Amino acid sequence: MSAFLDVVSLGQKNGGLTANIPAVWTNDGSAAFGGLLGAIGVSALVSVAPDGCPLRSLSIHHHGAVDPGELEADVKLLDASRLVGSAEAHLMQSGRRCVTVTATYVRPRGRALAFAERTPPPKGTPDDFELLKYAEGVMPVFTQLFDYKVTEGALPFTSAQEPGLGGWCRHNTEASAGAEAVVALLDAWPPAVYPMLHAPTQARTLSWTIHMVAEPVWAPGDWLYFRSNATVARDGLATTTGTLQKSDGSLLATMKQLIAVREPRRRR
Repeated sequence: MSAFLDVVSLGQKNGGLTANIPAVWTNDGSAAFGGLLGAIGVSALVSVAPDGCPLRSLSIHHHGAVDPGELEADVKLLDASRLVGSAEAHLMQSGRRCVTVTATYVRPRGRALAFAERTPPPKGTPDDFELLKYAEGVMPVFTQLFDYKVTEGALPFTSAQEPGLGGWCRHNTEASAGAEAVVALLDAWPPAVYPMLHAPTQARTLSWTIHMVAEPVWAPGDWLYFRSNATVARDGLATTTGTLQKSDGSLLATMKQLIAVREPRRRR
């Protein structure tokens, strides 16, 4: 089993950056986990990011599935000023562009505008809830690399009346407490519309935007709190939102995701 930290620690090959994705980091043994791909993009961009300029925003666009195996990263600094910088990474496999990751880096500026976070606090503590056991063949393969404690919403494919779910989560392999780990955790949960469906199906991320509210600093083994909801679903597309908080309730990141949801099979 490959630790998260190992997979996002990129190597050098022919003057470029490369990652190697093990099969355990896939949804079903064939398609790589999207949160890992976003994390690899963040890791690759470190090489061109402006010094002393924290990552504040990510825009991730998936153009096609990524197979287990070698993945190349082509990175470029697009612009950099005294306060703001932007960079882009293209993740390539077999000469095909699979993922585009665009990052915005912003140095802290004036404190005139500041107000408390309007995010409900986490529900309970991790000790209050049971660990969700990995079910082979039922849950995506990569989920065995995370710990989950569901506290809100219904489980996927249970015909719930409302979308949304949430709970405590953490990496259970070695992972640094940085932006890469945050990106992976934001995508480690099922889509917020899954509880409303009556049967298993597949969803594909088309675009994904992440805002880092605070510098992602915490102890790697600590539990974080994830909460997700869906704002609209129509014509096989759904827009979902999510937040990731530290155990004290402080907000780490927010996200908005556009996903394509395959129609589940009808019951006979």
